[in-house]
Amino acid sequence: MTNNKNKFITATAAAAMVASIATPTAVAQAAPGVEFSDLAPANAFYDEIHTLVQDNIMSGFTDGTVRANVEITRAQAAKIIANALDLDTTTVKDPNFDDVGQGNWHYGYVAALKEIGVIKGDSNGTVFRPKDTITRAELAAFITRGFEYGENPGLAAQFDDVSNSNWYAGYVGALKENGVTRGKTATKFAPHDNITRGEVAAFVSRSIDNQQAQEQKGTIDAITATSVDIDGTSYQLSDQVKSILHDTNRDALENAVLSFETDDSTITKVTSLEITSSGQDQENPVVLNGQDATIDGNLKVNADYVTVKNLTVKGNVELAGDTQQHFNAENVTVEGTTIISSQASIASVATIVNNTNQSEIIFANSSLQDVEISKKDSAIELKDNTSLAKMAVSSNATIQAPDQAAIPEVNVKDGAEQVELNAAVTDLSIDSRNNVTLTGETMIDHVRVTNGQQVSIDIKGTIKDFITSKIETMLNFGFDTKVDAIEIPENTRIEDIVKNFNDIKGNIGEKQTSVPDIGGGSPTEPEDSQDGDETAPVINELSYKLNGETIRPNLSQNSYTVEVPSQSDNTLSALSLEVEDESNVYVTVTDNINSVDVDDFLDDDLRTLEPNSQGVATLDLTNVTDLFSFINFSNYEVGTEKTITITFTDEADNATDVDVKVLVVE
Repeated sequence: MTNNKNKFITATAAAAMVASIATPTAVAQAAPGVEFSDLAPANAFYDEIHTLVQDNIMSGFTDGTVRANVEITRAQAAKIIANALDLDTTTVKDPNFDDVGQGNWHYGYVAALKEIGVIKGDSNGTVFRPKDTITRAELAAFITRGFEYGENPGLAAQFDDVSNSNWYAGYVGALKENGVTRGKTATKFAPHDNITRGEVAAFVSRSIDNQQAQEQKGTIDAITATSVDIDGTSYQLSDQVKSILHDTNRDALENAVLSFETDDSTITKVTSLEITSSGQDQENPVVLNGQDATIDGNLKVNADYVTVKNLTVKGNVELAGDTQQHFNAENVTVEGTTIISSQASIASVATIVNNTNQSEIIFANSSLQDVEISKKDSAIELKDNTSLAKMAVSSNATIQAPDQAAIPEVNVKDGAEQVELNAAVTDLSIDSRNNVTLTGETMIDHVRVTNGQQVSIDIKGTIKDFITSKIETMLNFGFDTKVDAIEIPENTRIEDIVKNFNDIKGNIGEKQTSVPDIGGGSPTEPEDSQDGDETAPVINELSYKLNGETIRPNLSQNSYTVEVPSQSDNTLSALSLEVEDESNVYVTVTDNINSVDVDDFLDDDLRTLEPNSQGVATLDLTNVTDLFSFINFSNYEVGTEKTITITFTDEADNATDVDVKVLVVE
């Protein structure tokens, strides 16, 4: 069996790959210009599906459909990935799965992937479960192994529903790092959700795009004024990259690992860069001056005493394990995530173990988005006009910023025990199973403690509003810590929550209200704080079953389209809608088609939705036959559309409308 990872696939083909997931009865629709009856140009995966079909990576169904919104099986996913990797699926070794035989249509695909380690099987490797649907977490594992991404469990922490301890964390983090996934939402990956054919298309097509970019990769040997030598090959430089691959940056780029795109023998784009050469000391660093150029991907610094200036990074910036003493960024824009991690090269492990000093990391006049700190004992300084969106701290760290530059959001997470904060903060949350001590000189608007056995707040400064929602968490406040307002779990005394209350009660304001004890996870917003909530419920996902088949349509301008064939025997059932909000959500339904009062079909228990620990509430209509009974599908012509509007209103009277359109199709 061969694995030709260098097969050239056009960018459009990459995008289209996923829809090839077909059932055993599907036949290839490989002719150019093929159309699918259920795939409109407005579909998010329209172009990707068509190009992949033309490249024989995927196929539609014999009835002329492609079913982009239908869940995919493990066997179908295996076919797509094997085709994408251009594997030999005929000359293969027996995968030795009890449920995959040589007579099965998917045998070659499964065997080829098993041979190169992409799939491993379940139940001690004896079964594959080819007919089962595949979850987003399982597909993340397939994609990561198949496209040879390095696991990155730390980056998965960007999703609230993925923990570092989950078996799939490294795979999810790898997809996030390489731009393969954006999540179901900005904060949720939904690892246990079954994935659809269209979603698989997006994952695989982005991976093909990455593969194309990674085909040109090597180590820099030498740099001149007009060229660069990479792995023994000399390349000319376009104007777009000359300022980065400039001979004045020679010291910083010595033995650097470069990913790039070329036009003939000229480098036209830098898609990723890893700096591996260190400076002598803080006064004599190696300097990468981008001269206002752009890296169209990630920048990784795996070296010490490095300065980067005048550069835009479209992807992530990672300061890895070899950054032990000092890193400096001046006038740097990072459009992705800034990751300060302990992941190191093997050669530097001993150095890290023996290092007892803080790593000094400085950003001056820089623009950052999310910052993730998992490197032990890091000292992060934000100087001059540096800005960022939010910061997640999962290791001991010191954070400093000018008084006038407040950090919007700081999240203290598992792994952080001592955090020194010398910066103003708008919102600070503590969600750690460790005992946490917070010190420093700071002013904090809002503090929320949702987890932690013992939390000590010993800052010199004022907290305007402090909320703790767990009875089990014990608090200590320093003598120089002022708290204007504190809110504690209901049915508790402040003396039981604040261990040293009698010593510091003069520092705590008169407002001492109660909030429900939620026991763990994300708290429900207390009633008296709802007045400041201006965020309306967010629509997450709609799904429904048509003749027993689960379908998840795409949300477009707060509207979903439910397609029902014009046949009286079609059964529409199990419609559900997920919304995100921290408070209870109230439901009303209106019908804007005729005089039928659709709201009458809602049971009382469906009129108030309570969010789970992840802040997600579900309107679950297990049988909506009555709800849509005013529509006799067989009485309407193809193209007829009937709409109901569902309004979700939270406890602060913020409302979101979503239209559910029932469209009659052939």
